[in-house]
Amino acid sequence: MIDHGALNTKLWPQEAVGPDRISNARVTNFLQSLETAQQRVDKQVEEVKAKQDQVAESESKGHGKRLAQRQRALAGLEKELKNAKHKKTNLLSKPTPWGHPESGADRDFRKQTIMTVRTLLLENALNAFMVVLLGTSKRR
Repeated sequence: MIDHGALNTKLWPQEAVGPDRISNARVTNFLQSLETAQQRVDKQVEEVKAKQDQVAESESKGHGKRLAQRQRALAGLEKELKNAKHKKTNLLSKPTPWGHPESGADRDFRKQTIMTVRTLLLENALNAFMVVLLGTSKRR
């Protein structure tokens, strides 16, 4: 039978080997989101420039109805560009998801320390209880 205090516990702290996988996934997702946001902004800038060229062409040719249509489309594209830039700015203004690289190891160390101390305290409490119980039963 295994002693209750010896169930896969060690009396010294263990360090987590390797990087924190959760943190790496967050960093990867953040960088992908940032890259996608930058691509979206670049695409919107190109579309706005193309539409501005069309508006300038319509103005030079003296189009009336077509010019108004192109100006409305340009206003919509400029609004989309503003929204894309705002989303990118929001991504950059948030705190970085990776934090300190030691955070995963610290978390693992804290959890193991708590588990070890808890097990040792329970074992000591049980031993003290047994001593008191046996001490009182021998006196009778």
